[in-house]
Amino acid sequence: MKKIMNLNLSKFLFIFLIGIFLPISCFDKKQEVTNETEQPTEKENVGYKEVVNPNELPDAVETPINEEVVEPKINEYGEEYDSFGSAYVIANEVNLRTEPNINASKASSLKFGQKVWQDYNFTESEYAKIYLTQPVEGQEYPTAYYAIGYTLVYDGEFNRYKKYFSLKPFAELHTKTKKLILDNSYKSQEHALTENATRAKDVICYGDFDGDKMQDVAVVLDNNETQSSRLLVFCNNAATQEPYMAYAENFSDKVKLNSFNKGAKIFMNSSNLVNSINDGIIVRSEDVKVALVYDKNSQKFKTYYQDEYAGTADETYDNIADAVAAPN
Repeated sequence: MKKIMNLNLSKFLFIFLIGIFLPISCFDKKQEVTNETEQPTEKENVGYKEVVNPNELPDAVETPINEEVVEPKINEYGEEYDSFGSAYVIANEVNLRTEPNINASKASSLKFGQKVWQDYNFTESEYAKIYLTQPVEGQEYPTAYYAIGYTLVYDGEFNRYKKYFSLKPFAELHTKTKKLILDNSYKSQEHALTENATRAKDVICYGDFDGDKMQDVAVVLDNNETQSSRLLVFCNNAATQEPYMAYAENFSDKVKLNSFNKGAKIFMNSSNLVNSINDGIIVRSEDVKVALVYDKNSQKFKTYYQDEYAGTADETYDNIADAVAAPN
């Protein structure tokens, strides 16, 4: 009986051990199969290795070939800037040259208010390098032309030119004269060119006022609030042939202008009409009429009242009017 019990105990222990080790053996086999199937790859990184499952690798990204990288432009202050910007023509007409000099071939011309694109990197001469269509960085640029730099202004500045110089009598002014007029308007902050087309014809006149055989111009600026005017006379520098402001005077009333030629009959601090020594300007309002003439001896403009000696005689008044030439 004791032998039978020992035999049964041995069988029980054998079965128990088989029950423990058989699952473990199967699990190890399964793990080996799994490891052989996955075969992970290694990706080298700086300082460590990362195991990556090939099934989780992202799709390859195509790298552009020969694509130009546009570097930002940096000025002397370390700030980014654009190479090109829009500009507008403020001259009545400006010639386009194929090269940046006055002897280069004339390619075309532009009128007041036309838009172009200026190359800010070109600073080699008084000319500006411009394009008629907008250039794009990294692409082939359109044909380049050259125009005098001071005939162009930026977008914001052009609004003032458009406001005051769109009327024909003012549009024909020299470009630098336009700049001088706007500078004067900005400084005084009281008077500006009229925007009335009818009045525009009565507030500008031309002549050789200082006798240097170069055409000068006189214009009137208005203050509509006070109903007053400011007269400006622009003569030319004989060396540079560029305009400068030679005379300015304020009037308490709105005035009109017209010019007369050298030798015209006017009153010059006398009761008799005498020949004018230069081309001059008649400035008139409702109450005042004066002649403005340049005196070479004193080298300044002088005013001569015409009503003081004319009295109320219509025939004398008519003689002055007949003696005054029509505006040039």
